[in-house]
Amino acid sequence: MIRFDPEAGRFYDYWIHDPLDPESPPARPTDVFQDRSGIMWLNGGKWFDPVGPTFRPIRSVDTASMGYAGETPFAIARASDGALWLATMGSGAFRQDPETGTWTNFRTGNGGRGGGLPTNDLWSMAPGDAGAVWIGTNGYGLLRLDPTGRVDQWNNRDDGSMPGARGVIQELTALPDGRVRVLDIDQTFEFDPRTRVFDSVFDRIESGPSPAEGIATGSAEDALGRLWIATQDDGMFRLSADRRTSVQFKS
Repeated sequence: MIRFDPEAGRFYDYWIHDPLDPESPPARPTDVFQDRSGIMWLNGGKWFDPVGPTFRPIRSVDTASMGYAGETPFAIARASDGALWLATMGSGAFRQDPETGTWTNFRTGNGGRGGGLPTNDLWSMAPGDAGAVWIGTNGYGLLRLDPTGRVDQWNNRDDGSMPGARGVIQELTALPDGRVRVLDIDQTFEFDPRTRVFDSVFDRIESGPSPAEGIATGSAEDALGRLWIATQDDGMFRLSADRRTSVQFKS
């Protein structure tokens, strides 16, 4: 895991994965979030207690007898109703009931609840309203999935309801006003479910380099409202709070 200090302009390596140590972090974490109790959740099947500091595998807490076989989650989210959701590559989504602790699997076809998901390859996830979650897929755009199994989809594969060329969503971030930031492999949008409009973040840039030239892999907004975007080959970008200017950090 890497931490970047924007004031010093330095990167710090925090933990190194040791495959022989069950308390070491996942080898390739691609999603992390902190819940209301302070616990840090990382994909790779582990959660991290910052008081410890100790990494504990999810599968050691939730066994297969509870309905979750231990598939490695690709993304993790805590919904507004307290339920824990996991997104996997190949096995769809899992929801843990906050009261009973039992797991429900949502996937394609008859194997899932409701009408089923359009794909079982899920890359990203963020909490939505009314206990639902937003899900980013590998090629099928944006999904909204609620606890009953209802699925709403926005994609460019079938109906063009979502802009972008490939519909591969690397990251999702729930915004305070109800919108969701969608980090597509080709572009970054802010989606308003009330108007169903995707607003391009990169199109607002008037000065400085644009992250649109590379493949975005992650983002975060700092205390000043600036948006930081990490890319695969072009380093890191910092967008101003109004998204009109951009600064690039690259080795």
